[in-house]
Amino acid sequence: AACLLARVLRVLKSPKFAEAVKLFSLSLSLSIPALSILFFFNILGIILMGSLVFFFESGKYSIRDENGTPIGNDWPRIEYIRKTLTETLKQPENFGATVSRRMPRRHKHFDVPTQVMISNDIVNDRSVVEVQTLDRPGLLAHIGRIFVQFELLVQNARIATLGEKAEDVFFVTDLEGQPVSDPELCQRLQATLKQELDDYSKTDPMSVTI
Repeated sequence: AACLLARVLRVLKSPKFAEAVKLFSLSLSLSIPALSILFFFNILGIILMGSLVFFFESGKYSIRDENGTPIGNDWPRIEYIRKTLTETLKQPENFGATVSRRMPRRHKHFDVPTQVMISNDIVNDRSVVEVQTLDRPGLLAHIGRIFVQFELLVQNARIATLGEKAEDVFFVTDLEGQPVSDPELCQRLQATLKQELDDYSKTDPMSVTI
């Protein structure tokens, strides 16, 4: 590649192409203001598109079965999921359950240490909890129980899975709707998430109490 680049530069230095190179350089320099405006509007379009996607998908989840296949138009199953969620959310004190699904085989060989970052979103009056850990069945339920334990309310969340790694962001407040301002509480929350999720990933995937 270096040799090819050297040859190209040698050709461009030739007097034969001097006029063309000069014209190209002049055109490029004169186009910088227009290119800057184009770049600005491209970035603006990306930001607006991301905002629209976030707005319209807020509060909605895309779910798949254990094989990663969309549920589609399986209406009996959809109705069963809806009723189960409705009844379960009416009784948050009974969230304890047992996950009896196998961890995906491709994930068993990965070692993904849990990383937790906590910060405060001053503009929106909420705390941001970022969790990166090994994806497995029951993960969100486990994180949710930890938030309940610390008396935190989840106002919004962004859930993403990249291969074997879950990269989730939770926007939480205390019971009074305020961000978590106690540094000691943040440290305990961070330590609890890291310890429990790392221990959880090493337990028997066939039967995990969350």
